[in-house]
Amino acid sequence: MSVRIGVEEEFHVLEVESGLLVPRANPLLRRLPRRTFTTELHQSTVESNSEVHTSLGDLYADLAETRRRLDAAASSLGLAAVA
Repeated sequence: MSVRIGVEEEFHVLEVESGLLVPRANPLLRRLPRRTFTTELHQSTVESNSEVHTSLGDLYADLAETRRRLDAAASSLGLAAVA
């Protein structure tokens, strides 16, 4: 029997200049794939969901790529996404 694991992460959306939380989740999500990213209750939070994996190496690669995509989308809007 192999173990299957996936990860859900929440990230706060900050304005880079001020470092303050901003309700800009929707503009950020429009730049990201819906199968991986979704909204949360607060508009200053974005949720990511990994695929389900059977190896930690594959899970790590998935999480790293998801975080790179989020960072690129956020920085293009003058935002930062932080755990």
